[in-house]
Amino acid sequence: MYYSLLKTLNSKLESIQECVPIEKDFEELTLAFNNEINGEILKLQNNVVRIQSYPVGKTNVSTPLADQKSEEKAQNNEKINFTSTFLYVVVGIGIVILFVLLYFELFPSYNKINFLCNLKFGKYAVHLAEKLVIKDPGNYKNFLILARAYEVLGDYTSSINAYRSAINLKDKNVNVFDKKDS
Repeated sequence: MYYSLLKTLNSKLESIQECVPIEKDFEELTLAFNNEINGEILKLQNNVVRIQSYPVGKTNVSTPLADQKSEEKAQNNEKINFTSTFLYVVVGIGIVILFVLLYFELFPSYNKINFLCNLKFGKYAVHLAEKLVIKDPGNYKNFLILARAYEVLGDYTSSINAYRSAINLKDKNVNVFDKKDS
């Protein structure tokens, strides 16, 4: 019984390849058993270190529980890293969208409003087109893009009124140029 127990203990210690501290001396054990068991005790003695000779600063005895805890910590760190990376990406995209909207808001133009109309952002396109009309009410192109924005929004009566205003402004500008030439 001792022989099989010692053999199992030795195979376990060799598989983990670690030194295990103990308090007893092995020489007292060798006197009580036969040669077969004494051989296993010697193998065990090679795998075990006495506590007195074991360095005080080193208490790093790895156990399956400690390995499991360190593995759980590593998995938690990966989850935290993924979450923080995802958060940074989302915040970065939000900041970029904010700057684009701010750029559109501060510097509205015919091309930007046309781009918004192509993306089917009617409300925002109408808002920017109205800003353009307020900025330069004498330009018929501003009324044309306002009409297109209303059209994308689905407000067809306002769209028709904006088209009429654009036609009236264009006719007025053509008549002004004709009078100057005469």
